[in-house]
Amino acid sequence: MLDFLDKESQNEFQIILDLFNEKNIQDSELRLKKLILKYPNKFLLENFLGVIFSNQNRYQEALLAFKRAVDFKPDFVEAYYNAGTVLKKTNQFQEAIKYFNLAIKINQNYFEVYFNLADCYKNINKFKDAEECFLKCIYLKKDDIEVYNNLGLLYLEDSKLDLAEKNFQKCLELDSDYFYAYNNLGSIFLKLGDYEKAAIYFNKAIKVNIGFALPYNNLGKIFKKQNKKSLAIEFFRKAIDLDNKFYDAYLDLIQTLKDDFKYYDVVDLSEKILNLNSKDSPGIIANCISVVAQCYVAIGEFGKGFIMYENAIRIYKDNPIIFKNYILQYNYNPNFNLEKYFEIINQYIGTLKVIDKKYLNDFTYIKNPQKIKIGFVSGDFKEHAVGFQIFGIIKELFEIKEFELFAYYNDDTQDSLNIKFRSIFASWNNIKDLKDIDLINKIRADGIHILVDLSGYSAKNRLEIFFQKSAPVQVAWAGYLASTGLKQMDYIITDPYIIGEKSQFVEKISQQDHIWSNLSCAEDVTVLKNIPATTNGYVTFGSFNNLIKVNPDLINVWSEILHQVKNSRLYLKNSNFRNEKIKKNYQELFLKNNIKLEQLIFEIDSDRKTLFEDYNKIDIALDTFPYTGGTTSLEASWMCVPILTRSGDTFLSRCGESINVNLGLKDWICKSSDEYIKKAINFSADLRKLQLIKDTLIFNRNNNVLFNSKKFAENLSVSFKKMWKAFNV
Repeated sequence: MLDFLDKESQNEFQIILDLFNEKNIQDSELRLKKLILKYPNKFLLENFLGVIFSNQNRYQEALLAFKRAVDFKPDFVEAYYNAGTVLKKTNQFQEAIKYFNLAIKINQNYFEVYFNLADCYKNINKFKDAEECFLKCIYLKKDDIEVYNNLGLLYLEDSKLDLAEKNFQKCLELDSDYFYAYNNLGSIFLKLGDYEKAAIYFNKAIKVNIGFALPYNNLGKIFKKQNKKSLAIEFFRKAIDLDNKFYDAYLDLIQTLKDDFKYYDVVDLSEKILNLNSKDSPGIIANCISVVAQCYVAIGEFGKGFIMYENAIRIYKDNPIIFKNYILQYNYNPNFNLEKYFEIINQYIGTLKVIDKKYLNDFTYIKNPQKIKIGFVSGDFKEHAVGFQIFGIIKELFEIKEFELFAYYNDDTQDSLNIKFRSIFASWNNIKDLKDIDLINKIRADGIHILVDLSGYSAKNRLEIFFQKSAPVQVAWAGYLASTGLKQMDYIITDPYIIGEKSQFVEKISQQDHIWSNLSCAEDVTVLKNIPATTNGYVTFGSFNNLIKVNPDLINVWSEILHQVKNSRLYLKNSNFRNEKIKKNYQELFLKNNIKLEQLIFEIDSDRKTLFEDYNKIDIALDTFPYTGGTTSLEASWMCVPILTRSGDTFLSRCGESINVNLGLKDWICKSSDEYIKKAINFSADLRKLQLIKDTLIFNRNNNVLFNSKKFAENLSVSFKKMWKAFNV
């Protein structure tokens, strides 16, 4: 192959090769470039230069060298293969496929090409093409254990578990100590929920290779699913100790810490995570940083949290989940900026690609139906804030003959409320494991006229299917009280009091008569007639809101109220107080304002009945701002506790105003922090009037529109009919 070189140059090439093998890449490159100048247009030299560049991660230069090689020799199969490999390394899978196929045209039995081509197809979800390539590899090399293992992994990802198991077992026939196969067999049973059998295989993998990190991480996943979080964390850490570049384990570790309210532990890991080599696995590392960002926001460090989100985006800007988390948490920003909010949304939209119409079903809806088919997409048809609001409304809609209701449930949680939800839909569909394209095709095949999103950017959302326009009319309601920013979302459900400037919304406004939603799953708890101050001798303020809404500025305002209202108490109840460090941090924020600990009542979360009973201990509910209470405020209202709220300019900052208007408590709506403090003092000073307000709330409770699902459903049904009529004109 090197006959074109003279003897001296052949010796020089051998020196270049030796330098390369000795990892002296720089000298190898310099000497090779000199040789190329002496022998231009020689494809072998250009190909080897490309290999040198690739070895240094100089992929663009490598690709150019490989292209020069095939320009000089169009049938040079190695250069096509090398170019495809570089493109694959840089995630340019479609381009890589082109070069691998060019190599196959020259050599139809090139094993390595088929192997890499299969991986490319797998990465773009063309599982059938990937399968054919792996089967070709098996035809060429019947006993190659890596092919069987990778084919098994392909089947595992495609949920063809029987075929996956068959291939992993074949690996063990070839080598009974092949620990990857034991781990992968464990992954099958982990996916099936057979944790006992999965653990047996993971432990077999560890027995064969005690230094193999992956099964430790998988055992951690089992413990997490069994709610043994301490053990899960221990095994995730063990995996990282064995492989400090095991980026998936970092993500599993910090996600578990976050879920266990160990926000400060995650923050402590932030520097280590930022120092990971983002070039190795940018997507996973960006996800890790996004979790760190969530934890910073959760402890009130909004500035640091948003900087972390920007870092995650800088490392990997193609992950829509990071943007969705950022958008959701930006709403808690005490310095919320609408322009910045839509900027992040537009970045998120930039990550989405319109699915080619040839892969999508046509719409099958009936233009003039006897019943309008309404689909509801949510992960919250269960004991959840959104579920508690909407159950009664949907139950009443079910009774309206003009509608046929479809549920698309993006979760697998089953509880008592979930069971009730299942009974009030004409069609119940679990979509948790459905890919977007399959879900869109199902919704279209179901003939849905109006598709309602109940999640927005909150957990378990499926916003991407709304971006693809899954139904002719699409509506945002209840689960996310801000604009989605998607022009494909036709309407947002609001009320007369919630809307500030309409420029805050991309969607058209569908205004209900009284309130944007209501509380339909309230506990049947006795409301104590007398305000607690009568017995206690002091006023108790309270807030059971999400702790993320309790920002430092709000704590300053509440502290001033506690100073001004003699002997008063503040009662906070939140699941985050299970973490003593979080509890202590919030206590210290009050202590800095010279509030005594005996004025503070911090409690962890409880069962729902107890939560409602605890409202009997509160004289005045203090609403959060700028992100006001939703379900929490409706619950306080059900228990006849008046809410002091500060209204702002956005949907999220006006929920308290809307609730209070419907309660007849306009005087309890404030426009500034100073007014909020002043009114808290004044209302606390007149216990007789405070008692009269509670008496009035109790008297009007059962007739208030806030708790009248039938009335709300009637209003909403009118809106749905108008939406369909407007579309169908």
